[in-house]
Amino acid sequence: KATARRGRLMVRQDESKHRAPVRVLLDTRTVVHGHDSFELAIEAVASIATALEREQRPYEVVTASGERLGQAGQRHLATVLDALAVIDVTGRDRIASVGSGRRSTAVLFVTGAARAADIAVVDLMVPRGGGLLVVTTAGSPIELTLRGRRAPLLIAPRPDEAFATVWNAAVLRWQ
Repeated sequence: KATARRGRLMVRQDESKHRAPVRVLLDTRTVVHGHDSFELAIEAVASIATALEREQRPYEVVTASGERLGQAGQRHLATVLDALAVIDVTGRDRIASVGSGRRSTAVLFVTGAARAADIAVVDLMVPRGGGLLVVTTAGSPIELTLRGRRAPLLIAPRPDEAFATVWNAAVLRWQ
């Protein structure tokens, strides 16, 4: 009916009302962070969580040591920001166990010095059709190809740059 009414081909696209939660993984390991890179990583996670909350997109924030910040789902920005305000680096490395058995269609991995082995482990949390975005806050980004998929989006802000500005520029280049 819509095609006949408008005089051009119309295609109906149903949109799913249920959107899978985005997993934001904050790397809290001392081996990848200095003081400045960790502060920038916290700023990045706070900015990402705020944007996801504004878009009413369900998300969860998990650390590399397995700690969940806030609650899973929506409307928990205040508890996430409170937890980020007091979080500190730790030597515990549980990245592999954080993602075991739990996959998410979108994973944002916020780390210090990006290491290919760590990113490959995080990539296992994402199914084939999903997306992986890596924010590295120390050093320069590395080139990767993972499981034959398009390389993940790598964002590497400098300490003197606003994270939101670097994020927007990187996303525009990537698209």
